[in-house]
Amino acid sequence: MINKKLNKDSIISQLFAAELQFRLASAVRLATTMKEQPLDLPVQWIYGKHHIKYNEVALREDQAEYASYLLHQSATFLMATEIKNAIVAVTEDSTNHKNNYISDAFQIARFIRNAFTHHPFKPVWSIEKNIKEKNLMYLVLSNWIRLI
Repeated sequence: MINKKLNKDSIISQLFAAELQFRLASAVRLATTMKEQPLDLPVQWIYGKHHIKYNEVALREDQAEYASYLLHQSATFLMATEIKNAIVAVTEDSTNHKNNYISDAFQIARFIRNAFTHHPFKPVWSIEKNIKEKNLMYLVLSNWIRLI
């Protein structure tokens, strides 16, 4: 559970860090999908007594595309988690907030986070009946799920 004593700067900083990771993951995913792998490794990598050569660690094109997909999924999970945490930190009752935009944003972030929590490589969606009855939010969430 999030500590409600987080200050505004800390919350904004965590959201921005999650956003940066999501943006990087999105750029890498797009580049690998377009067959333009943007990042590469050195010919030899040395750390203390350890060293590894390029051919031992480099990604093939198919591996890079799959790895970028997984990176994008983990960035999505992190972003949803930080959005949910920020809403909880600054509101009294995130689930039943008087502003529907806030309660809907909280529920969407919570569902995305929960889907990834128990099975990160194959998210499992579980949406309560009362949420399905809120047509607009359920429609948005259903469409988003199809994108994953």
